[in-house]
Amino acid sequence: MKMLKMFLMSIGLITILAACGGNDNVDEPPADAPVEEDDTMFDDNDDAAAPDETGDTNGEEGSYAFTSFDLDVEYQDNQEVDVDYESEQDGMEAKYRNDFEGIDLEGDEAMQELEAYFTQLDFDSAAADEEVIDQVMSVFNLDPSYTEFELEVDFADGTVKEYKAQGNQ
Repeated sequence: MKMLKMFLMSIGLITILAACGGNDNVDEPPADAPVEEDDTMFDDNDDAAAPDETGDTNGEEGSYAFTSFDLDVEYQDNQEVDVDYESEQDGMEAKYRNDFEGIDLEGDEAMQELEAYFTQLDFDSAAADEEVIDQVMSVFNLDPSYTEFELEVDFADGTVKEYKAQGNQ
């Protein structure tokens, strides 16, 4: 009974926090953006949407190879670049903050800005860590004097990878 109460209180708290947060929902997602697949969608009788050995979803993959992109690059003086993007079955969310350029966007505005960057990224889950970090730094035109670089990517093939680097302190 105590566990049930705690569970219900947790759900209530999560609902309240979600309602108080900003609106990072994307109402007009890009048509070709990949969507995170629900694990229950793949069964033995459904080969049309299942990934093949190369990770492709039989031609259904979007213009970039990931369904989630969480980037946090920290600099001296509390400056940072923060990207939060997630594309799931129940919707898409996007946030983009770049302290150097005075950008703080959510939802559709953030997605419009981020799509220009995302379409330039051509790494996949097999790419070397340094290649991914270099490509993200280049595409987002980030200053290499960061103190910390963290990126977590959920790829359309189901792979989740983290990329980390320490910069100049």
